[in-house]
Amino acid sequence: MFAGSRCVTFAIVLSVVPLSSCSFDAQPSPGGADAGTTEPGTVVVTNAPADDWTEGTPWQVVEDLRTGAVGTEGAAEEQFGSIASVVTDSRGRIYVLDWQQQRIRVFGPDGTYLHAIGRRGQGPGEFEGAWELDMGSGDTLTVLDDGNMRYSVFGPDGAFLYDAPRDIVGYGSPARVRLADGRYLDWGIEAPDGRSGPRVEYHPILYEPGLSSADTFPPIRYTREMTEPGGALLMDWGGTVVASVDRAGGVWFAHSDEYRIYRRDLAGDTTLVFTLSADPAPMRDEDRDRVRERWEDRPDIGTAQLAALPEFKPVVHGIVPDNRGHLLVFVDVAGEEPGSVVDVFRETGEYRGRMRLPHPVPLSSNRPPVVHVSEDRLYLVVRDEFDVPYVSRLRIVGTR
Repeated sequence: MFAGSRCVTFAIVLSVVPLSSCSFDAQPSPGGADAGTTEPGTVVVTNAPADDWTEGTPWQVVEDLRTGAVGTEGAAEEQFGSIASVVTDSRGRIYVLDWQQQRIRVFGPDGTYLHAIGRRGQGPGEFEGAWELDMGSGDTLTVLDDGNMRYSVFGPDGAFLYDAPRDIVGYGSPARVRLADGRYLDWGIEAPDGRSGPRVEYHPILYEPGLSSADTFPPIRYTREMTEPGGALLMDWGGTVVASVDRAGGVWFAHSDEYRIYRRDLAGDTTLVFTLSADPAPMRDEDRDRVRERWEDRPDIGTAQLAALPEFKPVVHGIVPDNRGHLLVFVDVAGEEPGSVVDVFRETGEYRGRMRLPHPVPLSSNRPPVVHVSEDRLYLVVRDEFDVPYVSRLRIVGTR
């Protein structure tokens, strides 16, 4: 499905091989998991579905703030059209990037609207295709602007600091992030068969502080599912790569069709693989209806998409490191409302348990949920009964 990790140590990047071809000696580990180490040092953890909340009460989440929902206090200008990214700073202020308006709105920890950053345009501090935010040290905000092919950097007061060119083609997953040492990790993308073709390569590109020079690293390679062999139409609800990066530079990724999470370093070496036994959710009538609605104006494409729909939906939809020793995995599994549960793992791969959300996050076959985690808060982009997006802030209750 994809490559970029390796079970043996060579100077070149090799394809991911099935774990059965990597020899390792199984050893017991916490949480009902079996862990082993491949000969070159890759740790493999196979988790049982039973949870392991042995250090305290199970994690629970309680909503303590809504920002932008219809019916909440605030002017109409505080409502959102399409939320692309959410981050917070050291003071708990919430930064929300509205894709439709190309504008960042800043809210206080109590939800009070403070001010806006940027607007649509091509001048300094303006955006044409901003779609991702990242908060660095000193509350310095980096905005990835694909429309203007640049990064825009703002100070903690929202003042524009500088632009830096973005001389790469890259979009979608994985997330971009500023590492703990101040460097900024972006991703270039290559499609050997063309942008709509099945093969995709994500190349990590690491910028020095100030976004001046960059180094490239081995890619993650994978093959997307098409409606027909050799075709040029991506399959709705087809498997894709889901990936994220922690502040230490660890790359976490999975193919969405299977519950198998990889951690690799930037050099391309896999350091950890863990799995969890879970039944995928079957394709529902509601999912088929969404495909029909999407292609209502192109019935020929809609017919092809419906004919190609898999029997089961992707399992893994989002991987979020909390940078405090845990990994949050957003899943769609049998017996659960889509988007309503998050599986919690230790960063060593052992399963802790399942956390249930008060409001389901929208799940898509080609875009991960918009999520941000900070300290003991989880920020989710959800939709209200009028299909208007808003930010839900959830307080995580339980031993962390």
